[in-house]
Amino acid sequence: MTEPNPPDPKIIEQFEQMRRRRWIILAIGFVLLAVYFATLLRIKEVAAATGLSKMAVMVAVVLPLLVVMLAAFANWRCPACHKPLGRTFNPSFCPRCGAKLKE
Repeated sequence: MTEPNPPDPKIIEQFEQMRRRRWIILAIGFVLLAVYFATLLRIKEVAAATGLSKMAVMVAVVLPLLVVMLAAFANWRCPACHKPLGRTFNPSFCPRCGAKLKE
């Protein structure tokens, strides 16, 4: 783990934008997860109402959830070195390059 570098206002602003996007992506993910569980509870009714097979209904529900998960992973990168920030939810600095992400 490297020590934090001096703050760069541009990097800090980019990180704040990324953090806001991550919250939006998480909110969408929670909604999709609720839809997933609601669909699981009533899979037969949903399949009958849409005219799709149970498998097609599940794919239609799981696919957007996977896309959201990939978007969250792709979005969570250091604005300075573009490497993943790892599992840290709200880091103060990049563990790889040491860029300061917060004031």
